[in-house]
Amino acid sequence: MKNIFYNHIAAERIDMIDKMAFVYWYEHMNRNGFKLTPKQTQMYEKVRHEVMDYGYEYFENHGS
Repeated sequence: MKNIFYNHIAAERIDMIDKMAFVYWYEHMNRNGFKLTPKQTQMYEKVRHEVMDYGYEYFENHGS
């Protein structure tokens, strides 16, 4: 049972790392003048909010 719990936490963190990487990629591409599709922009807005919420929650629980 312990391993299942830890695997779940690891999967959540990997998922969040992927989302952070996507947000970074999008902002980098946008800053450098690449044209991004409306679907990429919509996904960016959704994922960015999730990443921000995760960051706020993490710092509330663990400090800086």
